[in-house]
Amino acid sequence: MAKKIGIIGGGQLGLMIAEEAHRQGALVYALDPAPDAPAFAECDGHIVAAYDDLGALEQLGDMTDVLTYEFENVPGDILRHLEGKYNIPQGIAPLFDSQDRLREKNNAKRHGLPVPDYVPLPACSSDEDCAEVPCELTDGQRREELSEAVKKVGMPCVLKTRRLGYDGHGQAVIREEKDIEKAAELLHVPCILEAFVPFDYECSVIMVRDGQKTIHFPIGRNIHKGGILDLCIVPAGTLYVAGNQSNPEQTPLCGRIVAACEKFMEGCDYRGILAIELFIKGNDFVFNEMAPRPHNSGHYTI
Repeated sequence: MAKKIGIIGGGQLGLMIAEEAHRQGALVYALDPAPDAPAFAECDGHIVAAYDDLGALEQLGDMTDVLTYEFENVPGDILRHLEGKYNIPQGIAPLFDSQDRLREKNNAKRHGLPVPDYVPLPACSSDEDCAEVPCELTDGQRREELSEAVKKVGMPCVLKTRRLGYDGHGQAVIREEKDIEKAAELLHVPCILEAFVPFDYECSVIMVRDGQKTIHFPIGRNIHKGGILDLCIVPAGTLYVAGNQSNPEQTPLCGRIVAACEKFMEGCDYRGILAIELFIKGNDFVFNEMAPRPHNSGHYTI
């Protein structure tokens, strides 16, 4: 009997999962709040419901053999109710860790990945827990807190919302004093202020781990337009020495990146698929963010 896969999220990445699952003889069902979600066109059945609709999520779990997610903004708190009750092979830890930029940065630093200098804001927010509204601040208090944090981190720097920011959304670059007042408007929700990284380019490392073995695909160089990934060049030229194209020799930097990323995934005991984005500057690299799902920079692996 064919295995049934349930996907939380019905975007283009869910559609691609469904296409590959069908090639392997599985049936696929997806849940998404949009009635015209792309993945529905490829699925054997679907549920139109909000990501925080616990009853609908349990319905998806009851009708399938395994659950996964293709979208990192599925509420981690809701998924806590599903873990242990349903078969979620990669668990919810990587999703939960990726949903809060502060927790994500703390986790990367704890497991050996280099990170830019950063400060959580407002100051009354917890280093680990991201409440919806950490505390009430006046406009003046927000500007003052941000000004003090900018002095610590230095300019240029970037203020980012800790949750629900992606593709350039929920971010404000601070290059001079006059940028602080506008950026402070973000502090109605928990944020993180990060030092701006003057990188040469961004790269992505796509890894898969089953709990014992970790594999990685060739590292790709990312090119963005308007904060959205537009092109991924694989392999990233400066990380590989030209030669035998079927087996290019890796540079020392490439080897260090792979070793650090695999050590991170194994140290966190993450399973399933993980994309890690890194900033490359000369012979160094800095952690940017991670995504515990199929990633646009990994389309070449299809």
